[in-house]
Amino acid sequence: MAEDHPFAMCAYIHTDTIAIEADVDCYFWVRHADEQSAGKHLTGHILPVEEFYRCFYAVFRMIESSAEAPVARREFARAAYWNRLLTFDLVTEFRRKRDVEDAELSLETARSIAEEFGASAASPALSPKARFMLLLLTNGDLELLRVGLSALR
Repeated sequence: MAEDHPFAMCAYIHTDTIAIEADVDCYFWVRHADEQSAGKHLTGHILPVEEFYRCFYAVFRMIESSAEAPVARREFARAAYWNRLLTFDLVTEFRRKRDVEDAELSLETARSIAEEFGASAASPALSPKARFMLLLLTNGDLELLRVGLSALR
């Protein structure tokens, strides 16, 4: 549930070369069709809102504190991470079946992170899907966000 994001981003920022072993299965994501079995596995578990966003804060703070890394690399990493969050992690988050209070807290937390860590400044480097999600997010209307997400399917 994003616990690997801070480590991976730190590695990306502090190296010139990354090797990917594409021929080896090393991660399995399980999507369950029924809600009863979904809650029994980590990939189907819904974390409390504060816990869900904890790793995102850690990544952006790590990027900011990596003064020894070149500025261009930090900016590229910030934009790449916003692309990831806006096209996958946050899309998935707002499709979760949270109660209204938690969904609104999640939206407000995501908006706060976007404002604090410069999502709009990364906009030129974002994919069209990410820019659309950012627009929905910054609007702050949970129902509009959910309607917009249905268009992303």
